[in-house]
Amino acid sequence: MMMYKKTAIVIGSGVAGTFIATQLLQYKLYEKVIMLEAGPEFKMGDYGQWLHYVTGGSAPYESHYDTEEDFTAKGIQPWYLNGSRIFGKGGSTLHFGGWLPRFKPEDFELHQNTGRGIDWPFNYDELEPYYCEAETYLGVTGDSQNQNPPRSRPFPYEAAPYPLVAKPFIKAFDTLSLSYQHLPITRYGKAENGHGKCLTAGTCNYCPVDGKFNGMQPFRTLDPQSNFELRLESPVIKLLMSAQDTVQGVSYYDIKQQRVKHLEGDAVFICSGALEAPKLLLNSRNKFWPQGIGNNHDLVGRYLSANPFFYAAGQTTSANHYQCELGFPTFASRHFDSKAFQTQGKFFMAMDNDSARIDFVTSMLAGKSPEAIQAQISGQKTLQLFGNLEPLPFWENRVYPDKEWTKHFLPKTIIDTPKAMYDPNIADFYVEQMHSVLKKMGLENIRTGTYPQRGDHAACTCRMAHSPEQGVVNTDFTVHGVNNVYILSNAILPTLPAANPTLTLVAMGYKMIADMRKQMLLHAA
Repeated sequence: MMMYKKTAIVIGSGVAGTFIATQLLQYKLYEKVIMLEAGPEFKMGDYGQWLHYVTGGSAPYESHYDTEEDFTAKGIQPWYLNGSRIFGKGGSTLHFGGWLPRFKPEDFELHQNTGRGIDWPFNYDELEPYYCEAETYLGVTGDSQNQNPPRSRPFPYEAAPYPLVAKPFIKAFDTLSLSYQHLPITRYGKAENGHGKCLTAGTCNYCPVDGKFNGMQPFRTLDPQSNFELRLESPVIKLLMSAQDTVQGVSYYDIKQQRVKHLEGDAVFICSGALEAPKLLLNSRNKFWPQGIGNNHDLVGRYLSANPFFYAAGQTTSANHYQCELGFPTFASRHFDSKAFQTQGKFFMAMDNDSARIDFVTSMLAGKSPEAIQAQISGQKTLQLFGNLEPLPFWENRVYPDKEWTKHFLPKTIIDTPKAMYDPNIADFYVEQMHSVLKKMGLENIRTGTYPQRGDHAACTCRMAHSPEQGVVNTDFTVHGVNNVYILSNAILPTLPAANPTLTLVAMGYKMIADMRKQMLLHAA
């Protein structure tokens, strides 16, 4: 098949960047792909590194999180980015929990159903086949009999079982007539394609066998290809435009050589997340786009959204042998993540993976006796529910670049949220629902609260819409008004529902590639 274009520049090496690079080369949409990543490479899937981690050491990527000096957060609900983003080869999927639920049909019609935000330019049925592809690509386990939301193909791996500690949750949910299900999550059910089978070791932030998807795994396919090149420690500073509708390349900083370089390409694919993508467009002001690329209507960086996280935790009242058997959650509820609750804001709930966790390593390192550790095992345990709340989209909430630079030579981040992303009364309602479950379980010393907003699910800062008056990105994934700058990132989500967004991001990537292949065939004809 004839090549469509020559060189594609991909910015970012996380789940979106590696997916795009793999697909562009697989379908020969470009002759060459050059990927630019701001951070370094980390040693993943290594047994020695894993032993260091489980005996009290840190994961190799932890030194490449945001620090307090890298961002400024202001507003009614200030953010705290520490620990949420990884700058390096593979991106933040190196430590993500791997929760991969689909969005539901009503999530694509938020404005039509509630008057809030905007509707997506396509519906659930149009994206459903791509959800199936994304589940295979990411190695998702799940209950294939569950048709809420509807699915046309089974999960690639059968659902991970509910652990023993889920039994009291299930009993309480049944008593309260609350629905529940297996949590769709990336855990490989068998060893294949260079990765191992999930061993349920419980050290998911650093897996010794690569038993769940992470952004490093696609490089097994990419690195051997002569028409793929990865440049690490090469943060992109600016897009270079030859005309208002055409990008000709990028400027980036070579950290090792300590100098700015220019790279020309036929297209640029921005896959750098919902905070960095708008910062790059705004930093690329030029004579064609004096307010920043795609920003004629002051929408770049606007509508910043992220799921607020809430919890309820309590202690068992009697001796038991509950343990955190798997190290990751498999029990979830979408009872409140349904159309009936969309007007007030939906809520996605799961049994927290720290429920009944016993820290054996710390106890052993502290010199505790076997008898003392056995007492921990049979004693009272803390059980916990965790939930994502659907955020409220407001134009006033935004992200933009500072004039100072981080250690990764990216502009520092300014997050301004003058509007509350959630209604405290709605949050109290859902926290009370979690409290009621724990009370029904007979737990005592129940406590509830919210976690600091780290921006783990940051989204909507370059939202997709049919027109440039409503959004930054067109339905073909290009920036409105520019023919060859594409964005695949949580930044382009029109709205953010309650469920985790990574699966939907990859499904959108499959849709993007399918659309590009159709255009290639038309071009060839």
